[in-house]
Amino acid sequence: MIATTLLLKVCLWSVLLAVLAGCGHAALTEPAILPSGVMCKLFWRASDTLSRGDSDSDPKFQLQERAIHVERGKESDFRLADAAIKVSYRSDAHEGSNVIVQVSFDDKPMVRWLYQLSSSPKSQFVGGHGFTGLVYLRHPTKRSDDYQFMCEFVN
Repeated sequence: MIATTLLLKVCLWSVLLAVLAGCGHAALTEPAILPSGVMCKLFWRASDTLSRGDSDSDPKFQLQERAIHVERGKESDFRLADAAIKVSYRSDAHEGSNVIVQVSFDDKPMVRWLYQLSSSPKSQFVGGHGFTGLVYLRHPTKRSDDYQFMCEFVN
């Protein structure tokens, strides 16, 4: 009697799990509503540290900016000071729809991020910082250089 009850419970749980797994699979196969492109911005300034007698209007404290637009299915790259940023916006069977951002300094890759997208992705950070948030980076050997980047979806 106990074995029959246990077997019945196991069967019921198996059916429930199979139904839930099927529902999850259906949600994953819905058509994606993807933005047509990604806009990434890279900011740089030679220093972010004011010393005695420095003026914040000194050119070394002024941010320079570069922007890049990448259409879905493409990749592109650009440079600013010693940094290079490469952005790809693709879909593949293994990673799904995704954005990859790679930053290199002096032609040596330093960091790479993979953003896997839902079926209807959105820029989620307040303050206009897109889907990546505002990311801060330092040159590995020039510690005074200040880099920032962010990416957002565009149509």
